[in-house]
Amino acid sequence: MANLGLSPETTMGLTAFVALTGSQLLQDNDTVTMTPFTRNVTSFATNDTSTEGGAAVWNGDSTIRDTAMKAVYLLVSSLGLVGNALVVAVLLSFKNLREKLTNMFIIHQSILDFLTALFLLLTTLLPYDGRGYYTVGDDMYCRMWVSRLPLWFFIHMSTYNLVLLTIERYFSVVHPILHKLSFTRAKALIGVGCIWALGIIYDIMTSTLTAKIEDGQCKKFLYPDPVTQQAVGVFSICLNYFIPIIILIYCYSRMAWSLHLKISPSDAHPAVGNASQAQKKDSLHKRGLRNIIKTLAIVATCFILCLSWNQIFFFLYQLGLFDYTMLQSNFYHFSVVAMFANCCTNPFIYTAKYEQFQKAIKTLFCQRLLKRPDTHSHSENTVTSVA
Repeated sequence: MANLGLSPETTMGLTAFVALTGSQLLQDNDTVTMTPFTRNVTSFATNDTSTEGGAAVWNGDSTIRDTAMKAVYLLVSSLGLVGNALVVAVLLSFKNLREKLTNMFIIHQSILDFLTALFLLLTTLLPYDGRGYYTVGDDMYCRMWVSRLPLWFFIHMSTYNLVLLTIERYFSVVHPILHKLSFTRAKALIGVGCIWALGIIYDIMTSTLTAKIEDGQCKKFLYPDPVTQQAVGVFSICLNYFIPIIILIYCYSRMAWSLHLKISPSDAHPAVGNASQAQKKDSLHKRGLRNIIKTLAIVATCFILCLSWNQIFFFLYQLGLFDYTMLQSNFYHFSVVAMFANCCTNPFIYTAKYEQFQKAIKTLFCQRLLKRPDTHSHSENTVTSVA
């Protein structure tokens, strides 16, 4: 920190900020070489009991910490696998649900979160073994697996898909005529293809190309100079954090205001009595529209809460503003768990708040378990769709 020309007071302030905030995970037992303005570290699964730079590092046996973190990762990945598989299975079981653009994006989101959970499980069960690497095959293994490329790819893809889903809902609520004329299934697939291309290019550039074998060890995040590392840090946090958050906040704010103007208090419940069939249908539509927006707003809020800590932590690390021992702190590990937990939160949100999903679960499971064949009069399952 002294090399940055900062006073002791400023240095202490920045260190305290990092300790209280806390994107890329540098998992335990990884071998990493830092750029010239930081330290060279070959392993940070050590029994470090110091508190260097004001950071509250892990006190105690690192084996206990590693075992605890492994158990948490296994729990999160298991919940993510089961929960997201359930969402995909339920929405695909009903033709009128899976054909809606919003649900198409939700299905895609659940598939991405499922794959995130899968690779979290695999990287937990098959960690970096620390052996020597010398062959071309070892180099590919280092760049593709030790760099955690699949895991980071699907985390970033989940972010981009959430933004795409939000933009689709924004036009549906704020600019409904334009949405009806312009948003088609084909264009939605093109949008999905674009975010896949973005994710592949970004993660190859930032993960694969910055990992290589040196002296028989797989070393990650190798940059030619500090300026390049700082530039990558700024670009990464803008692409994966600030830009998505700005879009989410703007879109949901506009949607909330638009719904406030469109929906009267009487629309909160379906019309009854002498109301015409058209009025009842319109009331149901508005209620369903409000429900899906509220559900997705909660999804976006959880995304921000889960990813903020680790994104800020990684950004400050890229700028070289704290000592590498900060990656041993308890708060750093909390930020990692929070980020990974995002892959298993959405199924709980859909179950608690998304009315169409709730009805679909009841129709698909509860009524079948009770053996009520009269609930399925068609060969293709259907659920009342109002949004």
